Amino acid sequence: MLAAVGGAALLAGCGASGRGSPKAPATNRLVLQAGAAPSSGECGFGELRGPQRGAGGATTAPSAGTYTYDLSGTETVPGTGQRRLPATSTSLVTPTARSQGVSCFGVHSRYSDRFSTSRVYLIRGDDVYIAASGFDTPNFVATILPRPAILAVAGAGTRWSGAFGGRTSGTYSVEILGRRAIAVGGQNVKAVELSSTARFRGEVDGTQKVDTWLAEGRSLVLREKSSSDLRFGGATERLSYRVSLRSLTPGGAGG
Repeated sequence: MLAAVGGAALLAGCGASGRGSPKAPATNRLVLQAGAAPSSGECGFGELRGPQRGAGGATTAPSAGTYTYDLSGTETVPGTGQRRLPATSTSLVTPTARSQGVSCFGVHSRYSDRFSTSRVYLIRGDDVYIAASGFDTPNFVATILPRPAILAVAGAGTRWSGAFGGRTSGTYSVEILGRRAIAVGGQNVKAVELSSTARFRGEVDGTQKVDTWLAEGRSLVLREKSSSDLRFGGATERLSYRVSLRSLTPGGAGG
């Protein structure tokens, strides 16, 4: 995932259940598929606020396809306890949709057989936004449409923050910590490190912290460390992980 402020978003519709309750309706699920760009509604092209910053072109969407990451970490399963995550995770990047100078693409990331996330990103000028976000666990399914979109990566400045409201409200902050080359599959890639924190109140309560090494110019996560403690109704989902990209070349057909 392009994961800075990965979950800092506003709940547009969600379902949650406690232990032993049925899973939330699948209609709340944000579905991203190989070979298909996100819909115009998921992209929210007309919802961006404020003037465009930068001429654009410096940042592009990653190539569509499935990227594989080395994975380590743990998840806490409600009613069962903590367990280790698998040795690998995958991120499916969709093709890119474009409208009025704005690019839109989606990323579906799977961390285990019970936990995955989906996110839709917008690139306008030199900024990258989160336009939609989804969580999918046995206890909780949500489609999240933040309006206005969350500023995940700013093309100018080294620190920024914001707030959002609705049935779940909260705050987020992002800081650029540095730049250096990261080795991926035998290649050195220029990368920027971002540290983000999001805090939630309301239907979703909790905190998510993410440190991300992002490839400069292509919006692709090279390395990431994340910890989240989120409570949905009667269920608490905890996830702590590190990922490292194996190859800059995706597998599978991206469309």
